[in-house]
Amino acid sequence: MFAACKNCNSKSSDAEYLVGLMVKMGWGLMVDSKVDKSMYDKIFSELRFKKPAILTKMQNGLSAAAKKRLAKDIGYIPPNGGLYADMPLISFPEEFNNAIKIFGRKLAIALHYKHTNKIAPQNFGFKLRWATNYELIRNQYLVNEEILNNFAPAQKLVREKVDLSSQFNYSYVITEDNKSSAFHCSFSESFEILFLLSFDNIIEGDSSINA
Repeated sequence: MFAACKNCNSKSSDAEYLVGLMVKMGWGLMVDSKVDKSMYDKIFSELRFKKPAILTKMQNGLSAAAKKRLAKDIGYIPPNGGLYADMPLISFPEEFNNAIKIFGRKLAIALHYKHTNKIAPQNFGFKLRWATNYELIRNQYLVNEEILNNFAPAQKLVREKVDLSSQFNYSYVITEDNKSSAFHCSFSESFEILFLLSFDNIIEGDSSINA
C-alpha cells in the first residue's frame, strides 16, 4: 500500500475501476476452457450498471468478421462447434486508454517512492506505453529482452501469505541520483505497462501501442 492524498485518490477512482476490470478479464477464455465463465458475467453485469455507455462501445467494437481476422493473426481456431463471433476478443474504447494513463502516472510515483524514498516533484517528466495481451501474443513487446535483462526484478509480492506475482509483477531500473526511473509492469495475463519518470522533466508526452 502507498500513501496518497484524498484529492489524488478521488481523481483516479474511475481510472482504477476500469484498470481493475482489465486485470480481471485476462485471456483465460482463449487459452483455458476450464476457466469460470461466470466471473465474466459478473464483470459485465457490474459494468452495465456502473458504466453502461462504455459497455455499449465494447460490445459494438468488434464484428464477427473482425474477430475472424484477428483470430487468424494469432493462430486461434475455435473448438468444435465454436464460432469466431463468440471469441473473447474485446475492443477497449478510448476511456480505457485514458484510464491507463491516469493509473500509470499514479503507479509510477508510488513505485519510484517505494524504491528511492523520494517524492516526485509536481512537474516531473513522464512517458508511458502499454500493450494488451493481443499485442503481446503477436510479439509486439514494449521493450526487448536484452534491455529488460538490465532491469532489477522486484521482490515477490505477498499479501496475507498469498503470492500475488501472477496478478501483478514488475522490474525496474533507477539512476544513481534516484531522480529518474523506468518500470515494466505486468498485470495478470491482461496487459503490460512501461513507464519512464524523470524529476528533471526531460521526458515529454506519453504514448501507447493501442492509443
